[in-house]
Amino acid sequence: MKKEVACIDKEQLSELLFVNRRIESKMRQIKRLNELMEDIGLITKYEHEKVQHSGGSSEDLKIKLIDCKDKLRTEVVELVVAREKAKNLFKRLKKKECMIMEMRYIEGLPFKEIAERTNYTEVAIFKIHQSAVKKLKSH
Repeated sequence: MKKEVACIDKEQLSELLFVNRRIESKMRQIKRLNELMEDIGLITKYEHEKVQHSGGSSEDLKIKLIDCKDKLRTEVVELVVAREKAKNLFKRLKKKECMIMEMRYIEGLPFKEIAERTNYTEVAIFKIHQSAVKKLKSH
């Protein structure tokens, strides 16, 4: 009996490619913003209170930094949610299909490295990948 697999298209798979790298990049940006905010003496209470009255360019900068940090955090959350949804979809596939899809789209590994790690040939990896993509595209 075939398992019912939710639909995902190639564009969505492409967006997932390197998702961990994108998350790590956003986290590095947040870390740099935190360091910058510390350097200019922005204390954390401003983050929660969102400076009400701008007292000049310094306050404007603080507000912009906080807004930028909030936006980055939102983007990280969205990427993590997308990654988890994909993992859940992949878990509905056969075990080796799931493993290959996660290595490709979650870890962002090239097919050659997946083949090396799994002791399959690249041709086998392509076939397993193709089968998984077909299953994910169908209803």
